[in-house]
Amino acid sequence: MLLAALAAGMSSGAWAEQYPVRTVKLVVPNPPGGGTDLVARIVAERLSALWGHTAIVENKPGGGGNIGAQSVARAKPDGYTLFAGYGGVMTVNQYLYKNLGFDPAKDLRPITLSASAAYVVAVHPGVPAKSLSELVALVKASPGKFSWASTAVGTQDHIGGELLQYVTGMKMTHVPYKGGAEGLLDVVAGRIPVNYVTIPTSIAQVQQGGLRALAVTGAERSALLPEVPTVAEAGAPGAENLTWFGLWAPAGTPDAIVKQISEDVRKVLAPADAREQLSKGGFSPQPMTPDEFGAFVLKEREKYGRIVGSLGLEKQ
Repeated sequence: MLLAALAAGMSSGAWAEQYPVRTVKLVVPNPPGGGTDLVARIVAERLSALWGHTAIVENKPGGGGNIGAQSVARAKPDGYTLFAGYGGVMTVNQYLYKNLGFDPAKDLRPITLSASAAYVVAVHPGVPAKSLSELVALVKASPGKFSWASTAVGTQDHIGGELLQYVTGMKMTHVPYKGGAEGLLDVVAGRIPVNYVTIPTSIAQVQQGGLRALAVTGAERSALLPEVPTVAEAGAPGAENLTWFGLWAPAGTPDAIVKQISEDVRKVLAPADAREQLSKGGFSPQPMTPDEFGAFVLKEREKYGRIVGSLGLEKQ
């Protein structure tokens, strides 16, 4: 038995030393262009350079992120198919969907957090609201007339938007999209008046005048939008919300490979140019060890369970 254990350990170690020997696929549960996709592509590009083997991004949107996560949960646990997802899929969806198609606590192993970003509450320029308080007053004065765009039901975008309405007393109709970029386009086109979207996804339109930013959801103002107040400054303390992005592997993936990927992500995001590349897009790099990330995800899952419960949202 001792010899068998030693052999198994050597095999696992040898496997990790040789990893990767071919293309690694990062499955993103959103369409191209959103925050999750942008972070995944930055990580994939830099891992490819480090590994000498290509890390590719495959977009599998739909089901509030569940379709992409489910596909990775069912993949071979060899480190060559990873889930490049966002917090809502792994911490919120279980409270909003009757059937995820996978168990976020058992079917996917945490590898590392990669980055985080705040949201912006924005409106089409034609909406006569120059501040969050003006929007709240406008919505309350016109019940049933306002709608807002975000990603699908159960995503962190959706929950954050619901939390904002809960805190401010607004009531708007939610219009869900597969990805943040798709909802953004409809708001810019004037089909939807209000957008709850990540800063990285919306920054170009805000700067070009396609959207009017009313507040950001971080505890501090964004360096990219320094003139835009936080939700607390704008009169909605308690509506703070951050989206975050990470990597997971199928359950059963060897410890050595999970550890290596985590260390390699930390390595490629450490240089100043990598941090600058992320910060220009509104992201803050935050790599963690697998254990740290697992504890973080558990804490977030418990937090959003309380939030969903307080909002009275039902499973669909």
